[in-house]
Amino acid sequence: MYGKVFFPTTVVIIALMAVLVSCKKDRQTPDISITMQPQANVNVQQSHTERLSITASATGGARLNYQWYSNTSPSNTSGMEINGAKTPDYDIPTNLSAGKYYYFCEASATDAISVRSDVATVTVLSPDEFDEGVTINGVTWATRNVAAPGRFSAKPESMGMFYQWNLKIEWSATVPPNSSPTGTTWNSSDTAGSAWEADKDPCPPGWQAPSKEQLEKLIAAGSISESYQPSDNDIKM
Repeated sequence: MYGKVFFPTTVVIIALMAVLVSCKKDRQTPDISITMQPQANVNVQQSHTERLSITASATGGARLNYQWYSNTSPSNTSGMEINGAKTPDYDIPTNLSAGKYYYFCEASATDAISVRSDVATVTVLSPDEFDEGVTINGVTWATRNVAAPGRFSAKPESMGMFYQWNLKIEWSATVPPNSSPTGTTWNSSDTAGSAWEADKDPCPPGWQAPSKEQLEKLIAAGSISESYQPSDNDIKM
């Protein structure tokens, strides 16, 4: 009798392996937000400056970078980088000609999506368009009268031109008044409305003719008087 010996044809070896795993913390993408936008509309006199500013923040303590842009239209989707303007503040150049200019700022950080501010519209005014004004009873009044439409008189003591209510036609300070565009005399007929219509307003940019209610408040505030030495070019009363 023969015996049978069986040998396994497959040997299975199970190896247990220990793996060391080093974990790294996920990098959080910073979120940038602008918490203070630049002033929307700024009037500045030629050869003078005003400051535009933004305030921005980023999550995770990310370091913010800034870049100001100028544009030819009131949009922040294009524009040209302003050389050296890399802080939250930007001083309007003093060598600009009279007209409108548009500025915005971009805030950026590493690994973050940059954010652009709203557009600031800067109106540079010639000396006869600009006036600091004085506030009386909550209304800011120009210190000079209106001369030709869109222009202030050269000096506070100058009489300027006469305007019929709600009409954009200047009349001379003569008797009778004379209209320089038409050469006609004063129109004594009544004009309607208690406030000036925008397209008939003779005031310089950034200013508007007062309503009857505002005029009444000004009169109620009383008056002050100052003396000055008139020049040969002033009207003598």
